[in-house]
Amino acid sequence: PDDIELAAQLVEVLIANGHFDETLAVSAGSLDQIGKQPAAADRATAMPFLLARAHIYRKKGRWRDAIDACLRCLMLDPGNEDALAGLAEIPEEHARHILPDTTAAAPAFAPKSDALVFRSLGLNVVNIATGDMTRLSTADEEQEWRPVWSPKGDWICYTHDGALHIARPDGSKDRKLVSEDAALPQLAKFGISATRAGEAFPTQSGPTWSPDGARIAYWAADENGAGVTCVVDVASGKAVSTHASDGTAPKYAGSHAPSFSRDGRLICGPLRYPGASKPLPGLTIWSPGGKVKRQVPLPTKRMGDAASPTGVLGARVSPDAQHIAVALSRGQTSDQVDLAMTDSQGKRSRIAVTDLNWRGVPITEWTRWRDSKTLWMLQRTGTDPLDTVVRALTVPTEGSPKRVEDPYPVMPIGADWTVSPDGKLLAMAGEKFGGQGIWLFNLEKLREGRE
Repeated sequence: PDDIELAAQLVEVLIANGHFDETLAVSAGSLDQIGKQPAAADRATAMPFLLARAHIYRKKGRWRDAIDACLRCLMLDPGNEDALAGLAEIPEEHARHILPDTTAAAPAFAPKSDALVFRSLGLNVVNIATGDMTRLSTADEEQEWRPVWSPKGDWICYTHDGALHIARPDGSKDRKLVSEDAALPQLAKFGISATRAGEAFPTQSGPTWSPDGARIAYWAADENGAGVTCVVDVASGKAVSTHASDGTAPKYAGSHAPSFSRDGRLICGPLRYPGASKPLPGLTIWSPGGKVKRQVPLPTKRMGDAASPTGVLGARVSPDAQHIAVALSRGQTSDQVDLAMTDSQGKRSRIAVTDLNWRGVPITEWTRWRDSKTLWMLQRTGTDPLDTVVRALTVPTEGSPKRVEDPYPVMPIGADWTVSPDGKLLAMAGEKFGGQGIWLFNLEKLREGRE
């Protein structure tokens, strides 16, 4: 029972002789034994059993389980050819590989879920139905934000050579909305002397469209993180700074993307306390015209590293602008993320969900407000590829979270993934998949096939 090498040989013989149920039994026992080893132990010995599972589940038509086994292989060994070949054998109605000969990262669905914009030595848009690709820019992908669709899907906002651009999805009407020359004076107004191209547009703090598509908010900063939140009028290109920084990174401040309320009248963004003697962790709420409304404190007892300047990773304002969901880092040395829920008046805040393991994934990918009282979210627990679980939860503004899908039909892996606005598709790309193409998983079909 303790001989993993012998078990791996046995699995090969069992598969070759068509003993599928016995193969699953031996694999389950071996994976359980491997999982009991210390977390630092080499998990490569699990690969034959995961690949065996994927093979058997494909034979049995258990597509959801077959995909899960392949994804766990890719977590263990990014770009593993056998795992990718296994995914390729899944029927296209469940898992589809588009643009297999194109490097791809940071996919983002159009509002109608009919297209994806992604990075590939620049920006590209692919039609999901036809697979046709349109190139928007040829910039170095490391200089690009995650591209962002306008609410109606008629524009895409991105950066190129230190300037903020918008373009139509077909590549037409590309124009420089905010140049570096226009952005840097906004910093200079507050004594921030950014001079190098690109510093005005930090890649970790991408732009956010207002709900009516008329404005774009972004965080402009220098190389030390000191900065301001700006709002640019799309029609005129005029950028107005709305909140200042004193040049000192407050404890847990962060420099995440701003977030509009659904009616566009309020913006929630990175906290900066100009001249404050004791910076407190939290968010600032203000009007697009620049008038600060209030500063909202957040719970910090689980945030760990007291020196962390990036404690606030992102925020989402409820439809009625009465509550805010906030992603909080557990410290610079931790991959753990907690979800806090606070009312917009700053009177009540709490840690709603802990240990999410979504570091590096924007909060806009794993949360959505269903209504003014309920947030839908994905929770990922565990970091070990053998026992990681992703489940869907609903988090009320008051009360405890509830599980609605456990597990979720497909486990997102890596940081380059996104769920379509209609909730029917999951797109994944990036280094876990060898950097080649985009994988589309049909969540509706996979839910139907659940055993």
